[in-house]
Amino acid sequence: MCSLYFSQFCDLYDEFRLHEFDDAVAAIQLGLASIVPLKPLRLFTPSEFEELVVGRAEFDIELWKERTRYLGKWSNASSTIAKRFWRVLETFTEEQKSDVVLFGWGRSRLPDRGTEWSFTIGPPSSRNDDAHLPNSHTCFFQIECPTYSSDTIMRKRLLTAITLCKDISEK
Repeated sequence: MCSLYFSQFCDLYDEFRLHEFDDAVAAIQLGLASIVPLKPLRLFTPSEFEELVVGRAEFDIELWKERTRYLGKWSNASSTIAKRFWRVLETFTEEQKSDVVLFGWGRSRLPDRGTEWSFTIGPPSSRNDDAHLPNSHTCFFQIECPTYSSDTIMRKRLLTAITLCKDISEK
């Protein structure tokens, strides 16, 4: 008798777990259907759909460089400070690069080539020395970065800024 109840409990528990999010999924589906037709979405795998919605998880540094505008002493991609920035960024892990984008833009991934976007980098209007952290304007995907005297200092200051930014946004 006890095993019958246990078996029935297990069946009911399985049924509950299999369908506990049906209402939430239906609401998401309804919302998504109000924006895009659902039938064509069935052609994509979950990872392909994720890439379409939030971008690629890997960072295309060359695309990022192509879409960059330089201000002030940064002047162009061949300036010493711009070269330093890209050299330092290339040493970052994918997660750290994601954190730089989050710090500068408020999102964690870059859009693909087919999307219109740009990144702006330049010196801050004040506090332009090794002791200060970079700051950002997330509405414009802009980072104001002091003209640090070495790769090591730039790396430390960028990592500090993105870590502090991430800590604040997680609270």
